[in-house]
Amino acid sequence: MLAALGFVLMRMVYRAALGGATSGETVLWVLPRLRLSGPFSHIVLFGPVTVEGLVSAAWSALPFAAVILVTGALVALVDLRSVVFLIPRLRWGKATVVAFVIAVATLPLLVESARRTRYFATVRGITTRRVLFVPFLEKTLERAVGIAKALHARGVLESREETRPKRKNLVQLDAFSIPSRGVPKISWTVPLGSMVLMTGETGAGKTSVMDALAGVLDFPHSVPTTGSLVLSLSPSSVGYVPHDPRSLFLSGSVQDEIAFSLVVQGVSRLDARVRSEELLGEWELGYLAARHPGDISEGEAVLVGILAALVRKPQLLLLDEPLGVLDRVRRGQVLTALRAYVTSSGGAVLMTDHGHVSLTDWPGDVIQLGSSGIVPGPFVPPQTSLPARTDVPRPESDVVLQVDSLRATKGQSVIFDDVSLDIRRGESVIVIGDNGAGKTTLLEEMFILSDSNPSRLAYVPTNPSEMFVAETLAEELAFTDRELGLPEGFTRATLESLLPGEWRQDVVERSEATHPRDLSRGQQTAVAIALQMSHKPLVLALDEPTRGLDAGAKTALAEVLACVQETGTAIISASHDDDFVASGHDRVLRLAGGTLSAVEGGVVHV
Repeated sequence: MLAALGFVLMRMVYRAALGGATSGETVLWVLPRLRLSGPFSHIVLFGPVTVEGLVSAAWSALPFAAVILVTGALVALVDLRSVVFLIPRLRWGKATVVAFVIAVATLPLLVESARRTRYFATVRGITTRRVLFVPFLEKTLERAVGIAKALHARGVLESREETRPKRKNLVQLDAFSIPSRGVPKISWTVPLGSMVLMTGETGAGKTSVMDALAGVLDFPHSVPTTGSLVLSLSPSSVGYVPHDPRSLFLSGSVQDEIAFSLVVQGVSRLDARVRSEELLGEWELGYLAARHPGDISEGEAVLVGILAALVRKPQLLLLDEPLGVLDRVRRGQVLTALRAYVTSSGGAVLMTDHGHVSLTDWPGDVIQLGSSGIVPGPFVPPQTSLPARTDVPRPESDVVLQVDSLRATKGQSVIFDDVSLDIRRGESVIVIGDNGAGKTTLLEEMFILSDSNPSRLAYVPTNPSEMFVAETLAEELAFTDRELGLPEGFTRATLESLLPGEWRQDVVERSEATHPRDLSRGQQTAVAIALQMSHKPLVLALDEPTRGLDAGAKTALAEVLACVQETGTAIISASHDDDFVASGHDRVLRLAGGTLSAVEGGVVHV
């Protein structure tokens, strides 16, 4: 309604400004005419404005306003993304419908991108709104590309089922390399019936290899490769769960997201929804059926992505570090399901991981990707050469943040109720709990509580790249100084003081030309922490800070966090990482059943 009314008003202003509201005799005002010069000399601005002229302008705008109003009503009342279910059944015009689906799915995304951009600007304490246009545009374009990638990854865009020669190996790589991504030459095979765990240091190129096998490496632009990659199966026989499974979600509900995978294979939508509901029940996820995929937790999103892939019964299942945000029970459930999938289907599983699965629990082969290509055995991080830390006096243990009777709901559901927590200066508190227990919501609600006083609590989300607004790291650091009124170079100095030696030189050398999102995941987290430390907060809140990090990067991040504590800043983290939880914290708290309670001694299971 507001958009339609706004269009009518803009039409009236346009006509008045360009001298087109002069018809009639009831003059409202008269402005001197102004003729432009040069190539625009035929344009005359201003002049008399009449009631009749404005009414005529408004009348001419009504048809277009009606289109806006009807479109808005359809978007509000009908989930137009359900059109995606028609694509697999089309014989002709598929490309046109795909373009329409991408356009329609992007419409609500504009609102979501604007909301998220504003939210993370608030998290950063940014008040200069004009700098948000670029990150808003980036988020929108990334999601639009993700939609196209999702359609391709699920085999929706295949014009016909390709005939491939039957081979013993599903995947054959011969001197295959992705030079621009730092992936060395790889000669390797993935046979039928195999389970392969790929390890390697952060940034080794594991995700790029997975994208190549899934056929989505060239989104959004072509990525040159060398050597050969041969798949003895069609793209529709490959199931892919990327590091961020939300990037492949297309539907308006979790139930439809899983059902769509069956519709692509020719199952009726009704039968597909029934099977989807049954599968969610088997995994004790029935409560998610009607939820929008964007409204579920990180761990729940991974589980939904796995179910959407498994329900298709692909010959090759690719999983990019799915266990990092899952609790112990869910990890076991996923591993059991993967074993059963390989046994029943004869297919193969390739999964990447950074130490979230015990090698004794993995029933298949373990390999590592490194500078020598792919070699047998797990990745073993090199010995770090961090300097010995000097004991410093602990700051006074006064309470710096107090939360009383905190309550959070989603729809009709209560996430947690009557949560109270005191955080003391310089201490480290970690919150554990099952997937969907509300750990992220707790950190977000604590940030909202302290939003009136940004120096009280600074928040770093699980995906730190969401916070960046500049084109290079150097610009990002300088912008923070200007925005917060800090001395020039203050945020850079903070970052350099936090980074351990093995990261410091690399980040400093690349800062002038490197986009913050092109840093490694661990380095992004360190940069985000430095940006937030510029507020001189009393508490730093971190959501899954070790996600995507190898053992060496975790050690480096631990050094960063130790430096933060030395400043007297308290840290509260939410994590599913066993090693991180066991690394030593002043307090471990468990969020379960809407209640936050202390974990006393012994082995902590996350």
